[in-house]
Amino acid sequence: MGDRCSVRIFCATEDKQKILKIFNDDYPPDDEDEVGGGWWMHFYECNYGREAELREAAATGLIFHGDSGAGMDYGPLVFAAQSGLLFEAEANQEGFPMTEVTRDGPEPGGIATAMRYYQAVDNAKAHILTSKATDRRTIRNAMHARRH
Repeated sequence: MGDRCSVRIFCATEDKQKILKIFNDDYPPDDEDEVGGGWWMHFYECNYGREAELREAAATGLIFHGDSGAGMDYGPLVFAAQSGLLFEAEANQEGFPMTEVTRDGPEPGGIATAMRYYQAVDNAKAHILTSKATDRRTIRNAMHARRH
């Protein structure tokens, strides 16, 4: 047993079973919702935010995005996978990427990390929306509502 938090993932319908297989079929999502051409999956009790599984899913070329809640030793994260890489950024409670700012200015690389995340999440959303989507307004509204 490790540090536990919740994780939400949005992926294309055709990638859902691939992600679940990597996440181990013994632990299905606690909540899921089909939205047009994609699926939101919510896992409530994830060991260390399923970081190893997210990295594995990204490395296989799957495209997805989502967020994870804070654990005992870390804060909330937002993430997006594309081109075999997982882009992560620390996040505030509203799900926006953030960086530490001291009297000397922002954390080195912090703004660049947030901008790489935004580019990756935009690409992931575009991929998911064009995979088998039929009603983009419904999907856009659902994704916005899921942000909190």
